[in-house]
Amino acid sequence: MESTLLKNPRDNAELVYIPTGKFLMGDNDRKDNPRHTVELTDYYIYKNLVTVEQYERYCKVVGKEMPPTPSFNKNWQKRDHPIVNVSWHDVRGYAFWAGGDLPSEAQWERAARGTKRRKYLWGNVFDRDKCWCSKKGWGDAGGTTVVGRYGISLEGCTDMAGNVWQWCLDEYDADFWNSTASNIVNPVNESVSDVHVLRGGSWRNDAPGYFRCASRLVNNSMYGCDNIGFRVVFRGLR
Repeated sequence: MESTLLKNPRDNAELVYIPTGKFLMGDNDRKDNPRHTVELTDYYIYKNLVTVEQYERYCKVVGKEMPPTPSFNKNWQKRDHPIVNVSWHDVRGYAFWAGGDLPSEAQWERAARGTKRRKYLWGNVFDRDKCWCSKKGWGDAGGTTVVGRYGISLEGCTDMAGNVWQWCLDEYDADFWNSTASNIVNPVNESVSDVHVLRGGSWRNDAPGYFRCASRLVNNSMYGCDNIGFRVVFRGLR
């Protein structure tokens, strides 16, 4: 499928258009994300992860301090790498500033897997060469890499597998996708919780299951980590 690209003038990020429609989300062997049909209205999602350069510009505009630098990117010198060490609250602030919001789990998975029934972005067999991940053991990749080179989805989004885990809008509930609450158009779990969903896998991980389109992880909303970043979505631009 050919993507329609626009740019957000606020941070110059490229946007990928995802049309209205239904898709099969989840996999039958995932207890907290079984196979089910989800309907979404159209939206735009950032083609790439938000970078150090983009986040630093935001911090200067709003008068916010940059997060602590990770050991593999001292003084934030690698400006084309994804920003990390940002909490869910930090990144939602950026998303609002950029004019959008964080992607819901369903929006993230639709942009990752498209309308195909693949376990991974590229097919049903794990391929370490298609994502930035640990090849030999936990964390051996040594840190993040330049955005846009790996983990490319059928819709044209990058780093949808590997590089960094990505914050989603939803609070985590292991039973949400088994409940009637998920049966509405544009489902989002907004129950009160101190943990939010992460998607995509990261440079620290080596187990294939982390990089599946249907896989979910969680993190406390108050804390960032050196393998967690984010992207932004826009709704109703057409």
